[in-house]
Amino acid sequence: MSATPAIPKILVVNDDASMRIFLVNLLNAAGYEACGIGNRIDGLNAARNQCPALIILDVMMPDDEGIHLYRNLKQDDLLKHIPVIMLSGIDRELFFHYQTFQCHQNSQGLPRPEAYLEKPPEAGTLVNLIQGLLN
Repeated sequence: MSATPAIPKILVVNDDASMRIFLVNLLNAAGYEACGIGNRIDGLNAARNQCPALIILDVMMPDDEGIHLYRNLKQDDLLKHIPVIMLSGIDRELFFHYQTFQCHQNSQGLPRPEAYLEKPPEAGTLVNLIQGLLN
């Protein structure tokens, strides 16, 4: 008797309710178990409690919550292995330039996320990206 493969859990952390609902519905329709969270604290708790296979993170949440959550994830020994797809309304290179400056100022080098997409993400591109990261 063969075991049924587990459905990968994906955590979506985004303060924009419309985007969060869109992403959760898209991922559920694509065969994933998606959970949507609207802020950094709940997102970090959900990551610790649910052990998702992947996290989609809105970088540009108020008060730099997205950046702080990313830092929390990548500095936590239990969570740092989880791939992160960052979503942002700003250009990828501009964000990485800013992040490099911030890390230099704080002396806290962080790895780049596994992927970075500008909002709004194209549904097919996002699903293909997730499949590639999880396989």
